[in-house]
Amino acid sequence: SFIENDAQNPPVNPLDPDKPIEPTNPGTNGPLSINDATNYQFGTQKMTDKAATYSALLPEVVDKDTGEKSKVPHFVQITDNRGGEKGWKLEVRQDKPFTNKAGFSLKGTTISFSSITAVSLVGGGTAPQAPNEPVVIAGDSEQNVSLITAKPGSGGGSWGILFGELKKGAESGVEL
Repeated sequence: SFIENDAQNPPVNPLDPDKPIEPTNPGTNGPLSINDATNYQFGTQKMTDKAATYSALLPEVVDKDTGEKSKVPHFVQITDNRGGEKGWKLEVRQDKPFTNKAGFSLKGTTISFSSITAVSLVGGGTAPQAPNEPVVIAGDSEQNVSLITAKPGSGGGSWGILFGELKKGAESGVEL
């Protein structure tokens, strides 16, 4: 028999799951957990009074064993060790517009996640269902938006949820 595993899974490189990485944002504990998620950096941009799109810079992960750095698409690593593939949903929201340290807000902003794919990091199984179209979140909507859904019968094990593909538009996987 098996029981739920509530140990925290260490994050791995989503492009090379055999290589553990230093966590960017330490994950949560429990049998259904987020193990790591990348930060979004948009660099320094010139102000403009026109609508503009800025792509998030590709994040670097650090190999835990060698210290070697490599660029990867933006990702969230999720583990479902509850057994029975009960299903889950990853939702996000932005509570308020982007604001700098001085308190200036970028009103009317949106964040777009595109080319969302689920990559099995351990064991295979049935992949969560990713949307075919970009997911757009209004900067002040205060509503949850679904990024990816594992219906019952899918999503068991560890998954890398990638935004964009390296060398195939990863630079536009997350846009402001």
